[in-house]
Amino acid sequence: DKKIITVTSISENEGKSTVAVNLALALSNRGYKVALLDLDVHKPSLYKIFDFYDEIKNDFADVLSSRIGLGNFRFFRYKKSDLLIAFNKKSHTSSAELFKGHYFEDCLSTLREQMDFVILDTPPTSVTADAITLATYSDLTLLVIKTDCVPVRDINDTILSITDAGGYIEGCILNNVYKPFTLFGQMGADD
Repeated sequence: DKKIITVTSISENEGKSTVAVNLALALSNRGYKVALLDLDVHKPSLYKIFDFYDEIKNDFADVLSSRIGLGNFRFFRYKKSDLLIAFNKKSHTSSAELFKGHYFEDCLSTLREQMDFVILDTPPTSVTADAITLATYSDLTLLVIKTDCVPVRDINDTILSITDAGGYIEGCILNNVYKPFTLFGQMGADD
């Protein structure tokens, strides 16, 4: 019953959008109907990853701000798969209003009924509190952590912030692990 998945990180460039895309592709390759939503409205990147520069007519933020209805929004189908993607191309500064309105809840409710999985690509928690807010609407949250990028206390603080807000951390994905990887090697000790 865990259909809505938030993917976030603590800082920028930890690979959260790449993980969200790969998770969506892997699930759709298994035959699931998947919606991937670019909810990093401050610095959207999914349109770059998928190379959709000119095809985007409306941002998904237009749905969330009630400028257009969900039924009139054009999701992009990835090749011939069951992966639907909602892009944002422009930067939007009023994210707090976008995610706290009933339009967002209605949109998620509709997608929950129609899709097997809904993956939310969110901004990093160090940039804005959007990911913490979005985690409360999700069934689970995955925290992407790049090796040697953020201090452990920031990881712990982020996990506490998400759980204190009512979100559920399913786990962490350690990204950009270099070889040879050992716990002691990561802490600076010899192998």
